[in-house]
Amino acid sequence: MKRLPVWFVPLFLGVLLGLVPTGAGAFTPLLPQPKRVQMLQDELVLGTIRIEAPEDLAGERAWLESQLPAHGMAVGDAGVAVRLEVGAVELPPLESRHAEAIARQAYHLVVGPEGVRVTGASAQGIRYGLLTFLQLVGEGATVSHCDILDWPDLAIRMLMVDPARQNENMDYYRRFIDFAARHKINAILVHLTDDQTSALFHEDYPELMHEHAWQSDEVRALVAYAAERHIDLIPEIESLGHSRMFERLPDHADYLHQTNKERPDQSFMGTDLPGLTNVLCPASPKAREYLAKMFSRAAELFPHGWLHIGFDEVDMSRCERCVAAFGEQTHVEWLTTAFHTAHRIAWDRGRQTAMWGDMLLAHPEVINMISPSTTVIFDWHYRPDVSPKSADFFTELGFDVIATPALVAAPHMVLPDRRNYDNIARFTQIARDLDLLGVNTTIWVPTRYMSDALWPGIAFAAAHAWAGSGWNEEAFTASYLVHQHHSGLTDEFHDAWMRLAAIRWHRPEFNAGCWMDEASLKAAREIDDERRAQVQAMVDELTAIRGLLATVGESVQRNRTEWLAYERSAAILQYSMEHLLAAKDLSPETLKDLNARCVELIGFIVEDWDRNRFADDPGKDGRFLQVQHLLYRFKQMHAFHQQLLSAEAEAPGE
Repeated sequence: MKRLPVWFVPLFLGVLLGLVPTGAGAFTPLLPQPKRVQMLQDELVLGTIRIEAPEDLAGERAWLESQLPAHGMAVGDAGVAVRLEVGAVELPPLESRHAEAIARQAYHLVVGPEGVRVTGASAQGIRYGLLTFLQLVGEGATVSHCDILDWPDLAIRMLMVDPARQNENMDYYRRFIDFAARHKINAILVHLTDDQTSALFHEDYPELMHEHAWQSDEVRALVAYAAERHIDLIPEIESLGHSRMFERLPDHADYLHQTNKERPDQSFMGTDLPGLTNVLCPASPKAREYLAKMFSRAAELFPHGWLHIGFDEVDMSRCERCVAAFGEQTHVEWLTTAFHTAHRIAWDRGRQTAMWGDMLLAHPEVINMISPSTTVIFDWHYRPDVSPKSADFFTELGFDVIATPALVAAPHMVLPDRRNYDNIARFTQIARDLDLLGVNTTIWVPTRYMSDALWPGIAFAAAHAWAGSGWNEEAFTASYLVHQHHSGLTDEFHDAWMRLAAIRWHRPEFNAGCWMDEASLKAAREIDDERRAQVQAMVDELTAIRGLLATVGESVQRNRTEWLAYERSAAILQYSMEHLLAAKDLSPETLKDLNARCVELIGFIVEDWDRNRFADDPGKDGRFLQVQHLLYRFKQMHAFHQQLLSAEAEAPGE
């Protein structure tokens, strides 16, 4: 692929497509890549168009009208016809248990001398066809004659957001939904509660709520906003583990599962309170009342038929309250009792349960006590070499399974890397091979990164979910750059993307580089020469990568704020490495330079935070998850720099 000059970008979509080979697997600057593409040399000049659509497609007509001005088109009674119609889309045989759901999302787009026709098996399919049509148009109001037939690899293509760990603002979530919709995502799992807070407001539990927990009217508006874009929002309420936030209730012991540990347990399964774990006790009347209220609120506000009940990473300690209520039980019996308690509450509210699969894998006897007809399994594994064994195990037992990789998970900081991308690609392939219901790419703990830095990774996950069967990484990066940033420097961006993904700098390494007290400074000074050489090599590589990003950045004509988040994230990675190397021979001049750069990077992180989260959020100062908190870490570094500089200034002269 050749580098495209900036002035050529408006012509890119209309010209390049006619010059390259067509057919399955060929490159076209479309995202996600359609299954079958036939492009012709002739072009259709659009300008004014008239939309022909039946009344039951009024929503698609209105949406298309809203998009036309950005593409140099207007609606009129005369002009080129754009016909929208629900009808049969002739697909090759789909050998899938979910063929009907996949086929309903198919579309057939034809552009010729008589106009444009988008046929979809449903309104959703028509929307997907229109998204492809608008990508072909770009901003030039012309489109090449073409015949495109397309359908998704998987019926459900989902992303997960994590407002429980760090609630972002509604403007961000609307932007997230818009971005997901453009990339043909059709569901978003909303992780509403965890050890830190509840992001779903309930007036009966003010101590548990995030300061900006979602009010009912906000949720209804967001659900409607997503539905207009053919995206379902699915709520998750943790119903067993990950319940550490109950420590904040004055009667916390009446909610939490007991343990025989006499000291506080700082692990993710423990609490700060001796004798209690982070498990919401299934034998507790107050815990059941909480679930009933939160499930009712979720069922009232989220119309989707699933309610995700969590159930991951559960401490299985013996609990006297449970023994009194249920008698002596094995771990398997206790976990089964806990599941049926939560399942019954959800079922009584008209909801099918979804759950994480790890505890079922740890205690497979439990799965014989769960009905496949009423439970969906989210099988999560975050290694790049994920095995198909567990998904196959659940599928063979008759469960609908959602493959669940991660774009961001422990121990990743700042940016996803090749391990994340390989995890997504591999697990999505498993979903296709085993004919799973879908894939859900999780995005955990927003405090680890700047929100606007993740858009390329989100697009990557979405493209694999729809069209991973015809994957071409260079085509992906080129298409992303053209459509998201209106730049033609595709070679440079692909080079930067691949090289940046190869940088492995996880949380332990990142925190070691971000020394912020005497102990961590001492540890940084003691790294051996071999490790210093490895880090220096990464610094040199990041210098080159940042040069490439800066070059591309000069040509970016759209979404520049988001682009800057990529450049700044690379700068944060490089700074943490240089900060580590500087510890050994730390002169006052070096310290002043480090501090000045630290202040600049804090400004970038705060700018992203205030745009996408809440400027008055107490979590901004590291209330939760301090070792996973990008802004907190940099603020602590800055404070320690100032302490060292003050000590240097007060030291007596020689």
